[in-house]
Amino acid sequence: MLLSPVMMCHFERQGDQMSKTLEMMNILQERQQESWPRAHLGASQLGKPCERQLWYGFRQSLQNDHSALTLRRFEDGHRSEALVAEWLSEVVPLTDQQASFRRGHWGGSIDGILPEGPLEHPGIPHIWEHKCVSDKKWDQLEKLLTKLDPTAAMLKWDRVYYSQGQIYMLAMGLEWHWMTVASAGTRKMQAVRTPLDRIFAGELEMRAERIVRAHSAPPRASTDPGAFVCRWCDFKEICHDDAKPEQHCRTCKWSRPDTDLPAFVCQLKNDHLLDVIEEIQGCDSWCRFFD
Repeated sequence: MLLSPVMMCHFERQGDQMSKTLEMMNILQERQQESWPRAHLGASQLGKPCERQLWYGFRQSLQNDHSALTLRRFEDGHRSEALVAEWLSEVVPLTDQQASFRRGHWGGSIDGILPEGPLEHPGIPHIWEHKCVSDKKWDQLEKLLTKLDPTAAMLKWDRVYYSQGQIYMLAMGLEWHWMTVASAGTRKMQAVRTPLDRIFAGELEMRAERIVRAHSAPPRASTDPGAFVCRWCDFKEICHDDAKPEQHCRTCKWSRPDTDLPAFVCQLKNDHLLDVIEEIQGCDSWCRFFD
């Protein structure tokens, strides 16, 4: 692949900081990523503390431009899941891999179902989910499981992962969730089994509906931009510094999600149902959403 002048300039500026070959690999990975966010609110994110962050994401306020390091973490997770699915299916039946569900404007995809359960709980169907985490995070889970029951350990370790399992069980009509957790490189392995909490899952379901139906941004998790919940948020500049979001129909105050279809309508055009191209292109009547 020939390098453009812009890439060559970046190459020269960064070359003295690390291997030029590795730096160029980073540049290419970042340039080749698919940056447009998903069209629906992901059920896997519903446990995050800030509803405004989720709303900004659903409204596609920013393109997802990740660093090469983050992209490799994602790839490590995908490869780890594929490996564990292969190993797991040699021990117990594994079905419904990447089966998806939609509830209008929100939904998710499960890693799979163990229709006969793990060996220690035979005959009981389980949702299966896999996570690949850093060695430090894996060690934290291991320590918590020695002190707490699995549900308490999961809630303390990662509320987002716990919430993901809850909404998946509710959506798929199952009572148990079995999560395998691997350290980086899929070296160390652990498993956590948690039951469905219908009240907790139902609250997540209502939260999803509240976010996708909101015509204006929900309250911030914190009014302090230096707070931990805000410090690393992708939408910090939009939320706290009034930076301009991406300009298209979803970030326009005249649009709203349709109540029956997973699409947006334009109120300026008598609730005209927008197709994907119209939604992305926007129009000259764009006006920033209410936040």
